Order: sequence, then structure tokens, then C-alpha cells
Amino acid sequence: RAVTSVNTSSGLSASAITIGSYATLPRFVVSGELTSGSTTTPGTINAMVSGPGGGSATGLGILNLAVVPEIDVLAHGSISASVQTSTITPTPDIASSKAPFSMSSAAIVDASGLVKTINNAGTIAALNTVQTLANNTVVINTAHAIDLLASTTGGTTVNNSGTIEGDIYFGAGGGGNTLNVGN
Repeated sequence: RAVTSVNTSSGLSASAITIGSYATLPRFVVSGELTSGSTTTPGTINAMVSGPGGGSATGLGILNLAVVPEIDVLAHGSISASVQTSTITPTPDIASSKAPFSMSSAAIVDASGLVKTINNAGTIAALNTVQTLANNTVVINTAHAIDLLASTTGGTTVNNSGTIEGDIYFGAGGGGNTLNVGN
């Protein structure tokens, strides 16, 4: 978790887990665990930036040249990223065209282009504070639940029987991408 200073122009970044270049994981799994009877301990990966400024947060980042073909978020598991600011109504002095007020969250970012399957029975979420804009203010607000833009071959499948909050971006190359909902 990163907390911005009292200066609203401060922009920090937070990353929960980064899988480095040249690392190979056949499967990345996030799950909760039944601890007793009906009590479950959740499995949580969370990156958060908070305070008066903006910033960027990434829950799970897979770097270029890493090999992680499958991500499974099982029941009671979650991967999330959020930017929570106390600046609800930015003014032009802190949110101009030369220096926009920026909030960027991404739950899963695959910069390798090699993720082929994401199975979600839990939660994948990218959330930012909702702001009310004053006149002449410029705000950048992106919330990518799943960012697969680095893929150049296509053929990626996202199977979702859980919750996905935020945008899903498939790679432009190759086509054949599939989003299955409720399976």
C-alpha cells in the first residue's frame, strides 16, 4: 500500500506481485482456504494507493519475457488494484492539461503477451475513486481489470464465473480471443 503525501500532485505507484522477466510459472493460482466448518480465509492480492494525490496500482504484473500461460482465481480468491483519493473534486490548479490528475489501476497486466487462459471464480477488480470534475479540469482515470494488450497471437480465453470489475483488454493480434461468462 502506498499513501500519497499532502501534496495533491504527488503520484505514487504500488505493485502487489510482479513476476519478473525469464521467470516461468506453469500456473499462477489464488485461492481461499477453508479453515473450519464454514469459515474461509480469503486469498487476497491487493495493491492500493491512497491519500490526496493520484497514482497507479497493479495487483499482478507479468513482465516481458516471463512465461505464465494460466492464471486461476478460485473461489474466495481475489486480485485487485485501486487508487483511492480524498480529492473528490479536483480543481484546475491540480488537474490541468499540462499536469492532469491521474489515477490508474490494473488488477492483472500481462506484458509478456503469453497468458492464454484466465479462470476466475473469485474476484478480479480494478477500482478508482469516482470524482466530480470542476470546469477546466483534466483527469486521467483508467481501471483495467485484465490487461492482455501485449498479446500478438490471440487465442486467449477468459472464463468467468466470479466477479470482474473494470475493463478487459485483449491483444489486437491474431483474433480468436474468448470471454466466457457464467461458466
